[in-house]
Amino acid sequence: MEDKEKELKIKENVVHTGIVTESELVDLYNLVDLFIFPSLYEGFGLPVIEAMACGTKVVSSNSSSLPEVGGDKIPYFDPKNVDEMAEAIEKELEREEEEGEKQKRIDWAKNFDWKKTSEEIKNYFEIYKKQ
Repeated sequence: MEDKEKELKIKENVVHTGIVTESELVDLYNLVDLFIFPSLYEGFGLPVIEAMACGTKVVSSNSSSLPEVGGDKIPYFDPKNVDEMAEAIEKELEREEEEGEKQKRIDWAKNFDWKKTSEEIKNYFEIYKKQ
């Protein structure tokens, strides 16, 4: 990996964090200008929600569950199309954020709550048992 970083002349801009604590992860989300999630397949998309919960701007692939997770609050790209991904990243980095947009991402992320989800699943099984 480091050879590729040298070849691309980005080595000085790359940080290999290794495993980070939850607190460090929140700090990282808050330090970046943009969180990029180029996943080809995602079971749910927790990193997108985590970044949005910090108010961080996000661009994500349009694969599997990610459009549902990010809703209309973030832009998407085809993860198999490098040009489309680069365009989405560049556009989002250059775009001026509208007033209240950060709070909208934070509010959206609140929809994905463990307690709320467990209650909904419990209610689903209660209905299912009655059938």
